[in-house]
Amino acid sequence: MRTISAQTARRLAITRQRLAGPSSKPNADGILDVVRDLGCLQLDPTSVVAPSHQLVVFSRVGPYQRKHLETLLWEERQLFEGWAHAASIVLTEHYPIHRWIMRRYAAGKWSWTPRALAWACAAGLVGGLALAAFYRALAIGKMGIGAPVTSVLTAGVPVVVAAFTQGLPQPIQVAGLLLALAALWLMSRPDGTLSNCITFEWLTTRSI
Repeated sequence: MRTISAQTARRLAITRQRLAGPSSKPNADGILDVVRDLGCLQLDPTSVVAPSHQLVVFSRVGPYQRKHLETLLWEERQLFEGWAHAASIVLTEHYPIHRWIMRRYAAGKWSWTPRALAWACAAGLVGGLALAAFYRALAIGKMGIGAPVTSVLTAGVPVVVAAFTQGLPQPIQVAGLLLALAALWLMSRPDGTLSNCITFEWLTTRSI
């Protein structure tokens, strides 16, 4: 068995995700190469700047014409919309794999186990209650406190759970959590108390 260092594994993962190294050409062939390396482009209905799959392509090839992606999907049919780990744009050359999943699902052989279903229901219930409590807190309290506290808990709880299940966090993770706590303290201070500490003029004079 061949082993590699953690640093090599990180570099390999970043390179294969097309986040390092030479960029592909911003044309149909370049986009297809990106999808081959990534495996799929996840679809997301949320679109603040642009749909997520378009942003992923942009981050790998730079400015491109969306018609190239549309051509691959609807004219050349080298890509199609399917289900990978989620709704995604996948490679047509991988269709036999997806066809096997489609047949199992249609035959009722692709179902969740009772254990997985129970965990999913519990997660959905807890998540719904937490969201309701969060918006209730924003309605009756100070948003400057409620939102930062929620953010820190969202970051901190996984760190605590991971400490028990996977070992102690790395120093950089601990530093990130401490910075988040410091940011919470700064944001939750009463109005005006930071005016003598940090101002735009202070930042601009320090940057010169």
